[in-house]
Amino acid sequence: MKKKCAVFTLAHREEYFLPLWYKYYSKYFDDTDMYILNHKRKEQDEHNDGTNNLSCNIKTLINNSLHENNWMLKTLKNKQKELLELYEYVICTDADELIIPDPDKYNGIVDYIDYMKENKIDAICCYCYEVIQKLEEEPEDIKWNELILINQRKYWINMSTYNKPLIASRPLNWSQGRHIERGISLDIDNDLILAHLHKIDYETLKKSLECNHKENICQTKANQYVGERFDKYFNNPHHDDCTDGVLTLIPERFKGIV
Repeated sequence: MKKKCAVFTLAHREEYFLPLWYKYYSKYFDDTDMYILNHKRKEQDEHNDGTNNLSCNIKTLINNSLHENNWMLKTLKNKQKELLELYEYVICTDADELIIPDPDKYNGIVDYIDYMKENKIDAICCYCYEVIQKLEEEPEDIKWNELILINQRKYWINMSTYNKPLIASRPLNWSQGRHIERGISLDIDNDLILAHLHKIDYETLKKSLECNHKENICQTKANQYVGERFDKYFNNPHHDDCTDGVLTLIPERFKGIV
């Protein structure tokens, strides 16, 4: 008999986000149902990867490239398929992505999974909000051990191009970035929030991108933003490819969830 649900992520050097990912999802899942694919570029990588003191399932994967999209997509699809042999539903997120069902309607993720099961929903697309550090109002660096939403960061912006199908009871044929499933138009649930934390802290993101740029290991354009280019990138809440969102205050009902 299959267990109800598992959650997993593929992470590389996520010193800050991975402990937060674990802290959030462990409120709903046992360690035995949480899986981290810990990507290292080489066997002896002394960089803090965020897995210290985490007690869930952790598997190290060695791949010399960072953001090699074909390898990443294949790895994620294979892991999802593997877990679906053991679980009714599987959740796949990045380390900086937290799925938060509307707290006015659901009592956390497991409650939402029950809703999907009762309504025979085999896959659903999350509604993405990018949590933003608005520097002129929130100049302090993030305190990772304290509550974040509203307590430290009060703003987010809807990023429709970052909506993702991340919960499913069947294998998903994701396209690059997992923003859509090839050949299928899935329903988007506005009550299933995907909180994307990429720009939640200026200093954290700056250090990460500078490190990747210095080591010349990242193929994505965003990670080439250093110096003044980084400030321009960070202060543009829409990124370069999404202009439909509006920066708004995070509703009070989400306070304290993360």
